[in-house]
Amino acid sequence: MRIVPFDDLTDRQHADRALLSLAAFGVAVPRTLVEKRRRVFPEPEYVSLHAVDRDRVVGQLSVVRFPYAFREGIETVAGLAALSTHPGRARTGIARSLLAEAHAREEGAGIRHVTLWTNASWGAYRLYQELGYRDVYSSPWAVRPPRPAGDRPARARGAISVRPGRPRDAGLLEELHQRFVRDRLGFRRAPGRLRLQIRLGELSPPRDLLVAVRDRKPVGYAHLSRTPFRTICDEVVAESPAVRRALVDAVARVAEDGVVAFQHSVVADHPELFPTREWARSPVNWWRFLARDRGRPWRPADAVRRFATTDPAFLCQGGDRF
Repeated sequence: MRIVPFDDLTDRQHADRALLSLAAFGVAVPRTLVEKRRRVFPEPEYVSLHAVDRDRVVGQLSVVRFPYAFREGIETVAGLAALSTHPGRARTGIARSLLAEAHAREEGAGIRHVTLWTNASWGAYRLYQELGYRDVYSSPWAVRPPRPAGDRPARARGAISVRPGRPRDAGLLEELHQRFVRDRLGFRRAPGRLRLQIRLGELSPPRDLLVAVRDRKPVGYAHLSRTPFRTICDEVVAESPAVRRALVDAVARVAEDGVVAFQHSVVADHPELFPTREWARSPVNWWRFLARDRGRPWRPADAVRRFATTDPAFLCQGGDRF
């Protein structure tokens, strides 16, 4: 078995890559989209690693790099994603080999921390812990069943209005986001990410964004994931409490007859928006953010302290998932 980077895959092996992604996650990123994204985002040159046996891809792992605001300052960390193996080759050491190669490459590039998101109920969670990863964050949730039509929040009145997003909002929303995160710890994003997502069709502003406007200028936004059955809001950026309240009410309105849910920092920072008499709340969920410190053993408390996820200044939004 060989471990090869993205650029060394043949056309036939790219078909295997798509098969593994669909089998594991139900989605597959087209080769053309990977090529476009790598020209903009600070990904490693090798992009992803693939376990090849007898000319077939039997396992794979993607790697990104992103800035993270520690108490000591902003530092680039690595993020692992989409680790998957062929269903017929599970528990044969493929995942361990891919992780070992990624660790070696990132440490060789001077990256101290390697991170990942995973579900604590999956078997791989135990492997990650064995390899030195520690839990540093799990998102809080607030969930409410649908209300009768006549009992939904009224539309914002006065100076603040909320409307669907537009493609031309992207630049102003990125400026809002940069101001919003300036004094916070935690995740940072590559400039231009929102605009690129819109250009590549990964995000549709009318469907996925609500924009709060005052005097014809955006003063906040909410990012949504919507189906006919539920609406999840995982990112709220607002210039004031009034704007934040208007956005939360607008999300509840667009949910209509479906369940409405919020997650990440808006729930942790503003519990008053989600009173327990109306909302079911949980401080954690099955999805965990894990971190590894160059393979050196560290206690869970040390990992949490380093990543500052219990600090009031910590911020995680939906766009920070990778």
